[in-house]
Amino acid sequence: MRTMLNWRSAAGLLAVLLVAACGKEKPAAVAPPPAEVAVMTVALRDVPLVYDFVGQTESSQQVEIRARVNGFLDKRVYTEGAVVKAGQTLFVMDRKPFEATLQAAEAELAQQQARLSTLAPT
Repeated sequence: MRTMLNWRSAAGLLAVLLVAACGKEKPAAVAPPPAEVAVMTVALRDVPLVYDFVGQTESSQQVEIRARVNGFLDKRVYTEGAVVKAGQTLFVMDRKPFEATLQAAEAELAQQQARLSTLAPT
């Protein structure tokens, strides 16, 4: 019996709250503030025309730079993007391997000349 009273009192309290909540009116919507408008005077005048374009340039001559000999590069003499002339030095190579090859060839020549002079009849 006691649980029955608790259920009835809870249901009655809920009904009273629902009736009280339905009786209130919703507040009126607030109107937004007026929008700001900028005003300017129109005048006739000359305006410079400026055009921006996206483009890509390409050289009129395509040049392939290729080494004719094998070796180590010591220094790059030219500046990237600079104009170069035909015959202008672009790179400096390490001289040591070339000098060693030259000395070996000169020694071989001297050896062959010595053989020739000993074998040739005088």
